[in-house]
Amino acid sequence: MRSVLVLVICSVYWNTVLFGQSCKSVSGFVTDATTGEALPGASVAGRGSVGQLADMVGSFSLPATTGDTLRITFIGYEPVELVIAACELKVTLNPLATDIEAVVIEGDRLITEEFAIRKLHRLDVYTNPSAKADPILAVNSTPFATTTDESANISLRGGSPAETGIFLNDVPIEDAVRYSQMNGIGTFSIFNTALIDEVQVYPGNPPMEFGNSTSGVIALYSDEQIPIRNSTQLSISLASLGAYHTRRVTNRSSLAFFSNVQSSALFNYINARALRGLKSFFSADAGFHYFSRISPTLSLKMFNYTLREAYRYQYVHPTMEGVFNQDRVRNFTVANLRKQLGSYSLSLNQGISFSSADYTFSSLDIESPAQNYYAALNLHRSTSHYQWKTGVVYEYKQSATRGKYPTYPYAYGQQFGSIPVNRQDNIGLLEWFGYYKHYIGNALTVGAGLRKNLPNDDIDYLSWQGNVNVRPARRWNINLSAGDYNKYILQHERNSKGYLLMSRQYSLDVTYLDRKFDLSMSLFRKNISRGGGREQLSGLELFGRVKLGDSWKTQLSVTSLNAHDDSGNGTAYNIGYFFRGNVEYKIQGIWTFTLVFLMREGSYYYPVDATVFHDDLQLFEPVYSNSPSRLPSYNTIDFGASRIFLLNDKLTAIAFINVANVADFRNVQSYSYNYDYTTRAEQLFSRRVVYFGIVLSF
Repeated sequence: MRSVLVLVICSVYWNTVLFGQSCKSVSGFVTDATTGEALPGASVAGRGSVGQLADMVGSFSLPATTGDTLRITFIGYEPVELVIAACELKVTLNPLATDIEAVVIEGDRLITEEFAIRKLHRLDVYTNPSAKADPILAVNSTPFATTTDESANISLRGGSPAETGIFLNDVPIEDAVRYSQMNGIGTFSIFNTALIDEVQVYPGNPPMEFGNSTSGVIALYSDEQIPIRNSTQLSISLASLGAYHTRRVTNRSSLAFFSNVQSSALFNYINARALRGLKSFFSADAGFHYFSRISPTLSLKMFNYTLREAYRYQYVHPTMEGVFNQDRVRNFTVANLRKQLGSYSLSLNQGISFSSADYTFSSLDIESPAQNYYAALNLHRSTSHYQWKTGVVYEYKQSATRGKYPTYPYAYGQQFGSIPVNRQDNIGLLEWFGYYKHYIGNALTVGAGLRKNLPNDDIDYLSWQGNVNVRPARRWNINLSAGDYNKYILQHERNSKGYLLMSRQYSLDVTYLDRKFDLSMSLFRKNISRGGGREQLSGLELFGRVKLGDSWKTQLSVTSLNAHDDSGNGTAYNIGYFFRGNVEYKIQGIWTFTLVFLMREGSYYYPVDATVFHDDLQLFEPVYSNSPSRLPSYNTIDFGASRIFLLNDKLTAIAFINVANVADFRNVQSYSYNYDYTTRAEQLFSRRVVYFGIVLSF
């Protein structure tokens, strides 16, 4: 009896201690029980439909009182239910146990992974309003992006977009943009963010294991997680309707389907004043992603994508004005097979792509089909002291131009005639590469590599690369790299042929990173040779990001580029300043408000100095200046707001609204001229544009 009485008294005492603390709200962190890392996006559900998703550092805060029950879930982890005993909690989740054999396949990431300047994860893309949920546009908001237009064609550190290599699961993707014009410029990438697990960005000195790039690499990797339950995501916005569904096929495999339709009808109606030149656009795409752990040491991944699109815009030319039409279809497939053999990893990466684009405007009527085939067999060995990787790569590229061009580039109109064009350009490249890196203690890594082609049609080159990575203290990282890089460029214009683009680069990157501060400084220089012309470019990047408490975050980057050709004229990327920054404010991890700004010096263009009148044509031919002039400076401020709704433990909604160029700056993109080139009019980038939508996940 005495023992029972003591037990009752102890029970009352502990309940008083645990539940005597009255709370109106509860806050805390969700972390991995094994690694201690934060789990951003974990679902924390309270009474009824009250709940939220943990923010970027795994924190949450929601209305609740002591004695209530919380349910915390995260994909790939065992769910937890707990009774609130304090106003502040630390919740740890254990990885979900499975009944399959232990998986020992290592991800076939780049051997130079630690030399990447920035890594972006899926949540980084979704929470960046400038990215518009697009992984490539997310790169465009980083400090080393020097893109001078409002497109998904990314320039890294003053390199042209043609020099940037874009890879999906280690396979190069040519023309990775939607609504691509004849100059290759497009507005969005073709990648579905729901499929992307990580984006690695190398702004300079691209990894030697990848050819097809001379000025930076954007390497995207699809998700390899097998979901514990089937899930669906629906997205509805001002210009699109999309669906994404992923399901577990077996304990070892998963399959995802996605589709999206974009239409400009409502988008144009809401933004009619801002997009006067845009007549219409439409696209429909679909694809699938399959992943299978065939055995504990063997995995297979397949990705297929199909797209059809149309784009119409008002084109102004001195000889006529009308609607420019462009239509395009494309399909590509990427397959990856990986085999783990102890400390060795063998991988086979393949890709095949077909596309066809049609462009029509007055006397211009061009069809441009293209195809690409890629295959790479790589062997990678990794130990605690060193790594090496070697491989053989074959790539075949083909493009054609068929139809008719205006007889004179300065005279559009059926009355001026046209000339037929039937040109095809192709190249097959067989290359070998090898890369070795060595770990010297915990603070120093050195690496070097070569890449050589089998000489073909007078194309003979050798690329090399050297890297030194120093970590003098826990939060500091210093990268020093140099190299020669080569890439063969196929042309899509009427009188040009492909050429070898060569670039010698040197760069120094210093970073400091902790929970509150992210600081970096970069110095770089490039000597570029393309089609017989030469350019020299040097640059400086400064970047700082600071977290002010749990609610505020701000960042600022400053970039300066000095670029000239052999004649001493400034090139397109001779831009004295790029200022890019943002301020972000969060309310309990539910509301997010972001203000983004960009200011840069205007790009160079070549003005018309004089004209020549042709009596036979009865029109003027422009004579352009040999010295470039600058466009006015470019300035924009974008505003974004989003709200997370946790409707229940299975249904989540994210509503968002973005206002681009909220101050309605008149940024000049180019100039159009009247028939005799005596007057000119400004052609502007986008004015104020409103975009909103909602994403439902269940």
